[in-house]
Amino acid sequence: MSNVFVPSSIRDKATRDTFIAVVKELNSVKTVTTSATDPSIYTPGKPGDVIFSESSNSIWVFSGSSWVLAADNTTTATVTLFNKNNVTSAPALPTGSFVYTFSSSALTGAGFNGWSQTPPSLDKGEYLWSIQAPAVSALTTDTINANEFSAPAIIGIGGEDGLAGNFSDLQGAIAQTQIPTGIIDSTRLANNAVIASKISANAVGANAIAANAITADKINVSSLDAISANLGSITVGSANIGNLAVQNSNIDNLAVDTIKVANDSITRQEFTSFATQTGGGPYSFSFNTSMTFTGSIIALATVQMFGTSSASSSVTFRLSIDGTQKVGISIGGNHCLGLQTMSGGADVSTGSRNITVTVDSISGVTSPSAKCQLTIFRRFK
Repeated sequence: MSNVFVPSSIRDKATRDTFIAVVKELNSVKTVTTSATDPSIYTPGKPGDVIFSESSNSIWVFSGSSWVLAADNTTTATVTLFNKNNVTSAPALPTGSFVYTFSSSALTGAGFNGWSQTPPSLDKGEYLWSIQAPAVSALTTDTINANEFSAPAIIGIGGEDGLAGNFSDLQGAIAQTQIPTGIIDSTRLANNAVIASKISANAVGANAIAANAITADKINVSSLDAISANLGSITVGSANIGNLAVQNSNIDNLAVDTIKVANDSITRQEFTSFATQTGGGPYSFSFNTSMTFTGSIIALATVQMFGTSSASSSVTFRLSIDGTQKVGISIGGNHCLGLQTMSGGADVSTGSRNITVTVDSISGVTSPSAKCQLTIFRRFK
């Protein structure tokens, strides 16, 4: 390799260092081959072997246990376009080809057919649609053909306009005698619509409250002195007591499920490993856990993605708790394979709770498959 040199016209230090590293690596080369695609974890090799990948114009060196990328200048991005209409049938897709500039995130060209990078405003009943396409290139721009965009999906719908004005204007405008019995009930008030700071002292007398209208879970007082009542027999589901002096207590068989000690909570851990899923996807790894008491769930998911990828490959990984997505990442190029890690959490109530890991939008990956491991932390408050 004595006839190989780095031209003096290349003054960028990073570029010169890359050339020098490649030349030094080639001095110890045993076999140099050309491949149409990047090597995978299953591609055989011996220490010192080199592969030139035509699909990504990259050089790979076998380090002794795996193939290592000698230089990687690829830039990736996800391009999203929006459109709207008033029917559930998708608008016409873009046509032709477009140019995406990585530095400005701008998509230019003709044939948008009403699609744009900015979400339009919606009138009542109109549907908001979106489509996506990967941008992958070692250059400053990438050409995206219309057929690279995903199928249109509805991501929103225009609803009713909210009430305008200042509700403080109603203060004193409606007298108690002007509200007929039964006009205001639970179906007319949103959750948490009535708060203590909005009710004047002594504004609501006992004769204005129907029997069983206020349940115990809606009472929040600093001490029991605020309540004058014959408590009789009480069944307590869960209690958080700061300082309590009990003179006489009878706990049936000392059956205490959960104790909160010194302002700390009890945490339980669960772990599960799912079977490998194959095919074009999507893959769904779902797990149910039971919350005996209210608290929170923290989920840690690891996904091992297998297959043969290229610079145009892309995969989307999602983590959801009770149907609400907590994490969603789209990874393009050769980086979409291998180990991906996600974590997310949510405050939950009692009952069965579902944690789902989804692998979808698998594009440009040959013979894809994935396996998943899930660790769940249940924290009871």
